[in-house]
Amino acid sequence: MQPRIRSASKFPPPWVLNSFPDEFAARLGAEIIAKLAVDRTGSIEGPEWERMFAMAIGAKWKPSNVGLDDIVLGDCTWGAKSAKASTPFKTTDIRLISGRNDPTYSYGSRPKEPDPLGAMVLGIWNERVAEVKKNYRHARTVVLIKPNKMMGEWLDFVAFEFETDQYDPKDFVWSWNAKNNLEAVRRGTAEHWLNSTNHGCVSWLNRREEYGHCFQSSTLEDYGRREVERKHFDRRRGQANLFGEWHHGMENASKLDSWKA
Repeated sequence: MQPRIRSASKFPPPWVLNSFPDEFAARLGAEIIAKLAVDRTGSIEGPEWERMFAMAIGAKWKPSNVGLDDIVLGDCTWGAKSAKASTPFKTTDIRLISGRNDPTYSYGSRPKEPDPLGAMVLGIWNERVAEVKKNYRHARTVVLIKPNKMMGEWLDFVAFEFETDQYDPKDFVWSWNAKNNLEAVRRGTAEHWLNSTNHGCVSWLNRREEYGHCFQSSTLEDYGRREVERKHFDRRRGQANLFGEWHHGMENASKLDSWKA
């Protein structure tokens, strides 16, 4: 007879994957509205998205050279990525770009054959992930899908997260594409998964539905339609008064929220 043992982690993550805190949407929406109030182009990427996410979850933002541990909350860390889509709510496949994977810099050489080169690219990635996991028990990547144009009255945004994992190079078939960049497909499939440029910039295919959608909590429906508190944001001259209105696509609770600035 097999004995039953306690298997619960003594150091659980702050929440189950993609079950963000109840106030996450309101806080993130307020940050986005503030951005649009002072910059109508609404460019949200890189450090700006990292800062917004950290603010929304009450975490510490500390930009990192590794690029995978820029936001820290307890024993969990996140790297932050953003991508554009014409219809963020409906988009399922996106490509995320990761730099700092140059074999010439890390190994001092660059093979001409695709298989050993692909192994080197993933070797660099895997080592970066390993370094992060030496310091944190939980490592995740959070993604913001934003609209192609930020000038509309109503703007849709989607956020989701997934575990930051290592990959086995043997799981992929490597080749050169028409632009002489390295690409990979999952072994045994025709799924185009990775592109790598000569400068160590890698684009990964991510399927949003594989990770679930943001706000799986039942409290989503409790938000309904509400107002975001009025705030003031200092500018170089005077102040910009901000008032935002919150709207939910209630027909589908798995959607993230629309914001009207």
